[in-house]
Amino acid sequence: MLNLFLALLLSSFGAESLKHSQEDEGPNKLQEAVDRITRFCIYVKSHIAYCIKVGTGSVLPLGGSV
Repeated sequence: MLNLFLALLLSSFGAESLKHSQEDEGPNKLQEAVDRITRFCIYVKSHIAYCIKVGTGSVLPLGGSV
C-alpha cells in the first residue's frame, strides 16, 4: 500500500514538472521565431542591396579585371 502511494505521489510530481517545462518553452520558441524573421529580413535587405550594386555596375565582375 505504501509503495502504491509513493508511486502515485512521484508520478504526480513528474507530471507537474513536465507541465511547467512545457510552459517555459513557449517564450523561447517565440523568441526563436522572432530571431528567424529578423535574420530573414537582414538577408533579403542584403540581397536587394547586392542586386542594386550589380545592376548599377559598381561591383567588379568575377574575373576581377576592369
